This record gives sequence, structure tokens and C-alpha cells, in this order.
Amino acid sequence: MLAIAIAALAQLALIFLQGSVWGVAISLLFFFISFNVLEATQPSIVSKIAPTVCQRYCDGVFSSVQFLGHFLAPQWVGY
Repeated sequence: MLAIAIAALAQLALIFLQGSVWGVAISLLFFFISFNVLEATQPSIVSKIAPTVCQRYCDGVFSSVQFLGHFLAPQWVGY
């Protein structure tokens, strides 16, 4: 929850500190730190929450949706 809050605060800071190079740099630093923490911990959270019977299935669905997002993201931003 802390990483989500830090990411949200970093995005708000980017809105208000656009005019400052240091403000943008520090905001991006905190955003990417929280993003990397979330990216590393989300698969383990899914494994902990999922019932034992379908744990591998849930991990596979999570991984598939994650890579589907990586595949579709360039089409959404216009590349």
C-alpha cells in the first residue's frame, strides 16, 4: 500500500513541479522506485492470495495479462 501511495504522490508532484528540473527528477525517481517495488511484489501477492487449488492457474493468468499489457501498450500510445 505504501508503494501505491508513493506512486500516486509522485504523479501529483509531477503535476505541480513541472517547471523545476529537480522537482521532475525527484518525482520520477520516487515513481520508478515504487513502480519497481510493485512490479516485483505483485506476483508474490497473487501467489499468497490465491487458493492452493488454483495457485498455478492464477499465476499463469496474472503473467498472461501482464504480457498482454506489454504487447498492447505500444498500440495505445501511437507507436
